[in-house]
Amino acid sequence: MAADHGGLDVGDKTLLSPKYLEQLGQTHGPVNDFIYQVAHYLIDLSAQFGFSGTPMYDPLAVGVAIDARLVKRLQCTWMSRPAASSRAAKPLPIAATR
Repeated sequence: MAADHGGLDVGDKTLLSPKYLEQLGQTHGPVNDFIYQVAHYLIDLSAQFGFSGTPMYDPLAVGVAIDARLVKRLQCTWMSRPAASSRAAKPLPIAATR
């Protein structure tokens, strides 16, 4: 039997539930209150379609947009077959979590 890993988008399998939203609602601040309001709307919308929470798409990407120090840039080499016009693989900068 083949394993179903759900593809690369784990956001559909990582739901922010009402339980965790209420925990988030226990603290306050301008950013926290905004996130709480948006997440509350999305959880209610998701419930209309039968989901128990709202998907969390790319929370790391959002975190990095807020604070780039969350990741460390590494130099690595892309290991695919080089193009006919190129003799060597070119370095590709990527971000990696700490």
